[in-house]
Amino acid sequence: MTGHSVHPRTLHEQRLLDSDLCLREVTRLILARTPLSRWPETLRLPLERAISSCSSENRISAYRADALRRYLARTGILNENDHVMPMIPEDAIIDSSTVEYAKDRLLADLLPAIAREKARERRA
Repeated sequence: MTGHSVHPRTLHEQRLLDSDLCLREVTRLILARTPLSRWPETLRLPLERAISSCSSENRISAYRADALRRYLARTGILNENDHVMPMIPEDAIIDSSTVEYAKDRLLADLLPAIAREKARERRA
């Protein structure tokens, strides 16, 4: 990035695009049943944050986080030690606001995306 400040709208649009990429990649890893320990940090952190939203004051987010956590546990991707609220390390290659955008996108759209991909596989 150059010394110029980024226009807030441009930054917001980039985070939306990044969250869309995160959704697609997380869906792919889940369908491949890739263990969470083998996920890149840029995908693991938003997912861990999403499933840690079970205690959110927002009931819809808490419900979605719990449903997602249960699905991941049933599929064997998540074990009981994997669903703690991760701290974003100082040396993380992803910033906290990017993680939050991706977390919100995963909460809203991950289970429907998995269902769509499974339906597509059945039709093929």
